[in-house]
Amino acid sequence: GVLLTDDEDGTYTFRHELARIAILDTVAPHRRIELNRRILNVLRSYPGTSGDAARLAHHADEAGDVDSVLAFAPNAARRASALSAHRDAVAQYERALRFADRLSPDERAGLLEEYARECAAMDIYDEAISVAREVLDHWCKASDRLREASTSGFLCGCLVSTGRAGEAQAFCTRSLDILEQFPPSVQLAEAYVRQARIDLVEREYDEAVRRSLKALDIAENLGDTRARILALHRLGSARLLKGDDRGEVFLKDSLTLALEARLPVEASGTLLGLASNWFERYEFNRAAPYLEETLRFADEHQLGAALTPALGWQSMLFMYWGRWDKVEEPAYSVLNREHASVVGRVLSLTALGRLYTRRGDERASQTLDDALAIAEPTHMVIYAPPVCAARAEHAWLEGNLDRARNEARACLDLAMERRHPWFAGELLMWLSLAGERVEVPPWIAPAYAMQIGGDWQGAAEDWEKRGCPYESAVAMLESDDAAALRTALDAFERLGAEPAAKHARRRLRELGVKGIPRGPHESTRANAAGLTRREIEIALLLGDGLRNNEIAEKLFLSPKTVDHHVSSVLSKLGVKSRAQVRGEIERRGLLKNGEPKPQK
Repeated sequence: GVLLTDDEDGTYTFRHELARIAILDTVAPHRRIELNRRILNVLRSYPGTSGDAARLAHHADEAGDVDSVLAFAPNAARRASALSAHRDAVAQYERALRFADRLSPDERAGLLEEYARECAAMDIYDEAISVAREVLDHWCKASDRLREASTSGFLCGCLVSTGRAGEAQAFCTRSLDILEQFPPSVQLAEAYVRQARIDLVEREYDEAVRRSLKALDIAENLGDTRARILALHRLGSARLLKGDDRGEVFLKDSLTLALEARLPVEASGTLLGLASNWFERYEFNRAAPYLEETLRFADEHQLGAALTPALGWQSMLFMYWGRWDKVEEPAYSVLNREHASVVGRVLSLTALGRLYTRRGDERASQTLDDALAIAEPTHMVIYAPPVCAARAEHAWLEGNLDRARNEARACLDLAMERRHPWFAGELLMWLSLAGERVEVPPWIAPAYAMQIGGDWQGAAEDWEKRGCPYESAVAMLESDDAAALRTALDAFERLGAEPAAKHARRRLRELGVKGIPRGPHESTRANAAGLTRREIEIALLLGDGLRNNEIAEKLFLSPKTVDHHVSSVLSKLGVKSRAQVRGEIERRGLLKNGEPKPQK
């Protein structure tokens, strides 16, 4: 009963994988090696398995047959990569690289380079960069100029993806200097694309367009689809970020080509570009569909390099849209990952820092400190100014106007130099709210320009159109209109934004308005501790006696995510043991007929 037979081809299979593992565990080590050798020899000659490189590599490894491992594992890795099984590809390259000393120096460098590219696709950039540096050193010593240029370009891309654009520039320049000495090539087109990406980071949009067009011209003359995809991606991004909506057309053309050519890495990059570019323009409704598609596609194809930034953007989107019960899950999905690049972590920490700030959660300070520690060294406008703005907001809500001004000034020069209308606009707004007179350039985003200029109604309407209830309510705080201030107060109370609600109540009192609610009473507040819907759900399961791993399985969450939520629940409710949780949420009135009350 342990084995099943197939009458058609006479083969046997185990009834269950557990049975196979149990029997394997009983085999003595020396016997296991011999059996794997026999199995390997049979599988090599059997028509149904002779092409199964992954299976052959496994048995070769178990048999200690190093030559066979080096023959099969790289092919298995390439096959896995083509099928978007990048985790398997990384594992197969690691299997082969254990014996890479048996290879020639050139063969070893080539294998390392393939491995580094798989690591980059998986968002394991530290390993990719380390390996690429070793490979680059080899090609330099071997005087292989074209391979040196290729590896320099790859290293450039990895460094930009980890927020090190300044360091990346040297490798991009090195690659271009070499390739421009040869006739136009696909490699040269890709080098122009990489330089265009750095131009985008530096907000040099015209330069990004110029280099993207050069790359596109080469790609079309040579008939190379991948280079054309990359060039259209950068060209579309440059135009979209510059304010030209037609840039979306180039990005969609890039996406179509990538999908038709079955190039998932390039397709996921373009999808992420569509989402992030619209997001940077605060066109959240236009960003959201692309963001959802990026998350689905990147997860399906095991592309962590696109998935982790997309999760970070999603947490930011939920924060702006006032869906605060949804912010933590994607954010902690990134932060709990073993490998997550700078952009995903900074976005996630910034979203969490703003969430905790706006709720009055004591975790805000540490979270924003963590965000700044990652963002500040990059000196990149996409990372540092939003963190400084969040820190300025935190200080302003606490009433520390000196600190609010200092935080806003910390990144203002960078945002102004890069002429980012939204990031610079928000920093100027916090300076203004903190009592400093500011000069507003004509290119600042209208929502912020109107608010600083005293047109609170126009600013509030602009934010409302973008689906941002908190930002709209903050704009109303500048009003002397009691009705507008009551509207703002209602919005803050619906969101659970108690620190801002206090500001609204104070403004109403200053206007002499009577009958202002003091705020929800501690014993009856629906969300006094700032519990999210997910945390209430977990609190109930804790009260039912479930362990963390059981909760993770029931809710389809990672154990690390559940660990975080449990710690958060205990901290927010002010209880010391899991046994006290259910009684506390019942006391706070968070249950109705034994189930969580609907949260606004």
